[in-house]
Amino acid sequence: GNISGSSTSTINVGGNITSLATITAEQLTSTDDITAADNVNVGDNIVFGGDQNHVIGISTPGGNTDGRHLIISASDGNTESAGNQAGGDVKITGGKKVGSGADGNIILAQSIGNVGIGTTSPTIGKLHISGSGTNANYVSLLQTEGNITYQKFANQSTGVAAGDGFDIGANGTAAYLLNRENAAMIFATNNTEQMRLLGGGNLGIGTTSPTKKLQE
Repeated sequence: GNISGSSTSTINVGGNITSLATITAEQLTSTDDITAADNVNVGDNIVFGGDQNHVIGISTPGGNTDGRHLIISASDGNTESAGNQAGGDVKITGGKKVGSGADGNIILAQSIGNVGIGTTSPTIGKLHISGSGTNANYVSLLQTEGNITYQKFANQSTGVAAGDGFDIGANGTAAYLLNRENAAMIFATNNTEQMRLLGGGNLGIGTTSPTKKLQE
């Protein structure tokens, strides 16, 4: 059945917490598993022990059934009278480093599935962004804290260091297309190559092997 506490209560268990219905508490603490067949309602924090890794998930359903959705949602704004209230944010952060250690990362869809932003059916690649931001002409914004911003494209052949791959970016007010490799840049329209810039600097229009600085 239900496991419930008062509006100011704390449920603190040294082992598993299991309910076939709803778990309700102001704060919920367990050093092991927390399992509920229905809702887990917490007014404050859900705290996991720091001695091991933890998983928030849904158990596999029985029979020939599609997997269940796991939805993490902040609350809507609430207006009891006139006003303009913002919806809550969903914030996911990695762990903070100590000393010379590395800060923890946020890893999405490491090996299974794609990530969709603005779409429930991400296709083609691991990341599918659909829709626009505050300006209808822009689907995304890339910005660093300094004056230089690059987006890097790399693969197993190029490597993934700063001097590898292909970069698109802005350095101050100048726009850059940078092939970090000693290799060609190919420009195409209508699904057909129209121009090729070799790694040595020769530019060919209508030819893939220019022997001069500019060859047509």
